[in-house]
Amino acid sequence: MDTVDYKSHKNVEISNVEFDVTELIKTEEGSPEVIFDYIYDLTKFTKWFSFFPFIWGSSKSKYWDVGNEVKFKCSIPPFSYILRCVEVVPNKYILSEIHGFLKGSFKIELIPTEDGILLDKKLIVSGKTPIGNSYYMTGAKRMHKPYVKWRLKILKRILRGNIINKREYIDYGA
Repeated sequence: MDTVDYKSHKNVEISNVEFDVTELIKTEEGSPEVIFDYIYDLTKFTKWFSFFPFIWGSSKSKYWDVGNEVKFKCSIPPFSYILRCVEVVPNKYILSEIHGFLKGSFKIELIPTEDGILLDKKLIVSGKTPIGNSYYMTGAKRMHKPYVKWRLKILKRILRGNIINKREYIDYGA
């Protein structure tokens, strides 16, 4: 929890929201390399993770390499934030910082299990200012975790479709 001296010279607490969302992808549904590619390739990532016109992402970069950014915009409630990549370990995880209206960190990790790959998304987030924090806490917080869970299921469906259609990748428009 951060304490901020914000213009009124009063100490205002800004609390972080932490959540962890997981989805098991069975061995036959996708290898770590294929799963990682759907996250690392920003064109693919923004397609399966976005749900226009409510949430959508864009990037000037092709891949989620260190220093590259993805900007997400939300329409309800209206705000945007940037994920800036700070660390990549191929086929293991991507770690990003959150900037803009929100602040915090985002990590998506592929954890091998005996049944397949556990896709684990950890998020620590808060508003950048007390007003922004209140806005996030009252508007977007309650929808954030269910949205992420839903989109991970979309990714799982895409991977299943690749197997059924015997294609390495299918082009999926969100």
